[in-house]
Amino acid sequence: MPNQKYETQVRPHLAEVAMLARQGVSESVIAQKLKISSTSLRKYKRENAELAEALSSRERANMEVLNAFFKRACGYVAEEEVRELKEIKEDDGSIRKELITTKVVRKDVPPDLSAVKWWMENKGMLFPLQEQKGRQSGDLEQARALLQEKERILGLLAERAAQDEQQAAAETVGD
Repeated sequence: MPNQKYETQVRPHLAEVAMLARQGVSESVIAQKLKISSTSLRKYKRENAELAEALSSRERANMEVLNAFFKRACGYVAEEEVRELKEIKEDDGSIRKELITTKVVRKDVPPDLSAVKWWMENKGMLFPLQEQKGRQSGDLEQARALLQEKERILGLLAERAAQDEQQAAAETVGD
């Protein structure tokens, strides 16, 4: 038998609970907003999967942001469809409009060095020497490492561009 308090004070506000959780609001504050005790919230969370999922939206949101940041730090290829509205004349003389894809554009989004730096700092991947040396020395080491990474990435992008040119030339010759 469903708990009456859950049905009246929690279930109607699940969307709000999920939003608050994504914003980082603690479960005790969420319980206050729902006008229930923290103990009741924990109990309802164990008993109701929908509440547990709403409260776990914080972790999902954090993972989505981290994944997006990682993607930005590494660079990626984005494909964009270009569409146009085409008028098609039917046999009966009427005109029908149809959205058609004219081409797919591929865009290389290069790695963002600020995102690389942030990722390294926040994932504890900076050089251990940075802590031993003075802050200025650590900054110099970090700058060198970022420049080396930038050169490596630019080299990879140049190789990819050359491969794309060769492929395009081969396709042109084949036509």
